[in-house]
Amino acid sequence: MNRPIIREWRLHAYLGVLLAVTSVLTFLIVGSIFLLTRIPQLESEISTRADADARELAFRIELQMLAQQEQLALVASALLNSQSPAALISQTVSGARYFARCICCRRKGR
Repeated sequence: MNRPIIREWRLHAYLGVLLAVTSVLTFLIVGSIFLLTRIPQLESEISTRADADARELAFRIELQMLAQQEQLALVASALLNSQSPAALISQTVSGARYFARCICCRRKGR
């Protein structure tokens, strides 16, 4: 009968395998510790940023709605009272909080 051939491994092969396994294990341990500490921080940062963005968006929408309300109130007063254009313009500019300017155009474009 033939004896099984026992292959001899050299020391550098064992050391190479040991180095590879140790490197992989170290990377896994350090990476998992980093992720376990960083993920909750990221969640809180993302939720804080989302809250701030939502508040800013709500503020912008509210300003747009108030400006639209003021414009509609101006149109309603113009339709109900049918005042002269000069009185309507002075009313618009005097009490308006959301109008930046009022531009008047004539039929001839001047």
